[in-house]
Amino acid sequence: MISWENPWGASHNLLYRIRTLPSYTAWSLLGFVSGWVQTRRIPTLLIGLPSLVIASLMIATTLKARAGLNSETIQHYIENAQQHLKNNQIEQAEFYMSRLRSLKHQADPLLVTRAEIESRRDRPDLAETCYRQMLVNQDHTLDALAHQKLALIELQASQAGKENGASEAIYHFQQALIVNPDDLVSRELLARLQISREDLNSAIEQLELVAPRKPAVNLELARLYKRIDRKILSAEAAAKAEKYLQEELAKNSTSTGTSEDLDRQKIHRSNLILNLIEADVLQNNLDDAIKLATDELDRDNSPELRNRLATLYLMKANSLPPTDAAWAKRWEFVALSRNYDPDSPESLLILANIAANAPLKLRQMAAQEISPYLDNGKAPPSAFFLVGTAAAESKQWDTAAKLLRKAVEINPKADAGWNNLAHVLISQTPPDWAEAERCVNIALQLNSDPPRYHQTRGQIMIGVQKWAQAARELESARISLSTDPEIYLGLAEAYGQLGDEDLATFYRTRYEAMTR
Repeated sequence: MISWENPWGASHNLLYRIRTLPSYTAWSLLGFVSGWVQTRRIPTLLIGLPSLVIASLMIATTLKARAGLNSETIQHYIENAQQHLKNNQIEQAEFYMSRLRSLKHQADPLLVTRAEIESRRDRPDLAETCYRQMLVNQDHTLDALAHQKLALIELQASQAGKENGASEAIYHFQQALIVNPDDLVSRELLARLQISREDLNSAIEQLELVAPRKPAVNLELARLYKRIDRKILSAEAAAKAEKYLQEELAKNSTSTGTSEDLDRQKIHRSNLILNLIEADVLQNNLDDAIKLATDELDRDNSPELRNRLATLYLMKANSLPPTDAAWAKRWEFVALSRNYDPDSPESLLILANIAANAPLKLRQMAAQEISPYLDNGKAPPSAFFLVGTAAAESKQWDTAAKLLRKAVEINPKADAGWNNLAHVLISQTPPDWAEAERCVNIALQLNSDPPRYHQTRGQIMIGVQKWAQAARELESARISLSTDPEIYLGLAEAYGQLGDEDLATFYRTRYEAMTR
């Protein structure tokens, strides 16, 4: 059987295609005119009248074919175009739309298809025109879809730099929900846009309406509740999310299908496990989360899961109080974490804390562990500060100076680092008074409140024999540091050099009383 299908798959009767050609219409009109002329010039109507009848029939057939194109065939073209779009066959879809373009047809289904083609062609301005025309049309059945699509276009424009794009997107999402309050897609997209704008309460309102019919969003709700410090609601939402995720995990307990299907199932399971771990964490069930991650490692030894398990051990370490017994447990959890992610900045920072604050044996062990990262500069800035400060307290001035210089080099706005470096510089032998004064001045410019900084500056002023300035700085620090005997010793020396023996004697007596 001969097929008259075109190369794009459009199947039509050959006669129908001929009748709809513009040239056919032109020849029909010519035949009509010829028949009319012949009836005027030839007395006998035997030739003219048949020509007139045939031309009339041909014109009527043409008009009927055009009418058929307007009514029945339009829907057929739209359906074919939409099917090709689903298969990502844009050229074929555009062919069908080109057949209808001359009709200037503005029905909503046709506009939706045209807009989708323009979007695939990366022509958002033309797609926007189609959606706005849909809102103008009297048929409002697809207005919710038009508003949703316009919101997505505006959101994309805002990411490209459009000033009020996000506000326009919010407006269209809200209009879509007015037209169709059950539009869960628009409601969830609106919530995520509000989250990006830090409008957390509005986002929570939207997700609370979505959650009963889409339990997966309970995990996002739990995150938001935690961010606004509503811990009970966060735990409740996380429990609902956990129940849903466990049901989904049970459905995906067996893997079947092609290799691509197996890969998709593996990724899906991995995401479910990671979300389940997060749900446990949001409920403060760290032990359950660690057990789930450890059990899953036998099945999925992915980097994401290993990093998550490392983070869980660090969370356990950070949850412990700063007692001697807890330091040992903290060291144990950090060691477990480093089995899965040895170079994470978080674990190095906890090691630095242990090296700075734990009992002596643990401090030595932590310092040995973190030393290579301090030498190669890969430790976080806080680690240099913490270990450098601990070295200063142990009077290891050279080590302290080296580490604190690195800390302020990495983070020049670390005011405490500048102050501690100044203290080290005046404590080492010989003291570097000029450099120390520069460092403490930077610390005070960054933050003039801490009394320790004024104490350091007062000690430097004593070193350079600026007695009046030393007295002012130490008096400023004494108000908050009244239990530090070094303050009174410095004040006694400053006032003695200024000739105020009464104050010098008073402060010297206080110092001696505190150091007995």
